[in-house]
Amino acid sequence: MPGIIAGCLLVMLPAMGLFYVSDLMGGAKNLLIGNVIKSQFSISATGRSARQPALP
Repeated sequence: MPGIIAGCLLVMLPAMGLFYVSDLMGGAKNLLIGNVIKSQFSISATGRSARQPALP
């Protein structure tokens, strides 16, 4: 069990850091991969996810 927790931490910390570093370095002017991923999965103005399937 400790190995699973350590593995999750070793994967998730750099992955989450990618999003925060891209905001700090890129800002609104430059498109970095973290900004693109965040914009693809962000909530739109209608309250639905941008990548949510079109269900009635």
